[in-house]
Amino acid sequence: MQLHLKLAEEKNKQFIGKIMIVLVYDKGWQGTFLSRDKNYRQVIVKTKEKLRNKFVKVKITEIKPHYLIAEPVNL
Repeated sequence: MQLHLKLAEEKNKQFIGKIMIVLVYDKGWQGTFLSRDKNYRQVIVKTKEKLRNKFVKVKITEIKPHYLIAEPVNL
């Protein structure tokens, strides 16, 4: 693994299990939506609910070097 990918993934590990509010801005692929948190980190939200243009409370469940993966909390 390249060094920058390893460092980015290590930094994102701190977010696993965290709850945050994100703004959903677009539909993703296969039951996901694209969103951003208050610090402009990209968060992929796994859900079938239509959430575009809404603020959503999510819990981070997985990480990748360049984005976080989350599920909605209390929809």
